[in-house]
Amino acid sequence: MVSFHKYLYRIFLLFCLTIVFSCGNSNTTKAVVNESIKDSVVLNLNVETLKNISFYKIEADSIRMRIEVWEGFANYRNTIEDLSKLNQKSILTFLEESDIETKKLRKSLRPDYLNSLEIDSRLTLLETRILKCKFYAEINDEEKLNEELKLLYRDYNFWLKIVEDIAKQNINYEQ
Repeated sequence: MVSFHKYLYRIFLLFCLTIVFSCGNSNTTKAVVNESIKDSVVLNLNVETLKNISFYKIEADSIRMRIEVWEGFANYRNTIEDLSKLNQKSILTFLEESDIETKKLRKSLRPDYLNSLEIDSRLTLLETRILKCKFYAEINDEEKLNEELKLLYRDYNFWLKIVEDIAKQNINYEQ
């Protein structure tokens, strides 16, 4: 009778070990599958080229110089404007970089005259647009991604105009 219990105990132990090890292997498999799905999204995304996009240009050198004192402003501007030159196979990379640069710009030092609620709220809107673009790119929804990119560019231009207007007001105030 004792040997029969030892035999059942060993079978039970073997069964438990089999379950534990088999569960561990399936998680690894799922992670590999998820990585390959993510890679395929990046490689298969066929984004419409938005060639008719034009960006707002700050014409006056005196105003542009006052704005570019803002640490990180030039990098942010280049990053967002580079999105219009989409490398269709790596849109997620560009969007991730744009998201990072938005967060850097938000935390960077800026002159007091550019520290306003209007600028901050529009920067938050741009950050939201970038996140939406990332989402649509990840789920491979080309139509909504293109719509969201157009809205991002429109809001970016409006944000630049607000930054310029606030810098102009400061120049006029100082004179």
